[in-house]
Amino acid sequence: SSDYSLIPLLIIAFYIMSNCVCTLLYAWDKRSAMRRGQRISEKNLLLWTFVSGGLLALAAQQIFRHKTQKLSFQLVAIVAANRISSFGFG
Repeated sequence: SSDYSLIPLLIIAFYIMSNCVCTLLYAWDKRSAMRRGQRISEKNLLLWTFVSGGLLALAAQQIFRHKTQKLSFQLVAIVAANRISSFGFG
């Protein structure tokens, strides 16, 4: 067994972690928007949406009803999801 066998597991762990962080960022930003608190920049939300693969970001947008009217957020999430789905682990 080589160290390379861990790579797919590490990639999966990374995407699970980044999706959790991204979802929490959407929740935090929505809460901050409602309370007029310190917001998360759109640049950072878009970056995390792209890095996380976009699937849970799209779900978070709908669950928290946040950034649903901004086309850039849907486009980045869709591009990221397509990027991730093209990799495969076969």
